[in-house]
Amino acid sequence: MLELYTNIKRYRQLNMLTQEDLAKKVGYADKGMISRVENGKIDLSQSQIIKFAEALNVSPGVLMGIDTNSNEDKSAASSAAALNIKGYSEKEKRFIDVYLNLSPEDQDLLETMLYRIAPEKKSDSGD
Repeated sequence: MLELYTNIKRYRQLNMLTQEDLAKKVGYADKGMISRVENGKIDLSQSQIIKFAEALNVSPGVLMGIDTNSNEDKSAASSAAALNIKGYSEKEKRFIDVYLNLSPEDQDLLETMLYRIAPEKKSDSGD
């Protein structure tokens, strides 16, 4: 279940959403609730998981880290193409795939570099 909360944060960031943006999309009053969800302090019901998945443009199975296609191995399931991310070009999917395969430290470094290039896209400090 911990993977669910990690994935909510990951896909929120990949969708360039702030915690406040995501709160509005899923019907929460404020970003504090999203912070609590991302930190695993709030259990989500099945209907809430579906809302988060829809808001983040992924399937509930992907959000929960479940391999929804038993023919795919774990590494294939982690690729952007296998994630079936909707609304992205192939170039964007390749970028997401590279990002998802980086270590957490390298993801942080990449995010820092991107925010320096495009500071207006920087997400809130509650990340």
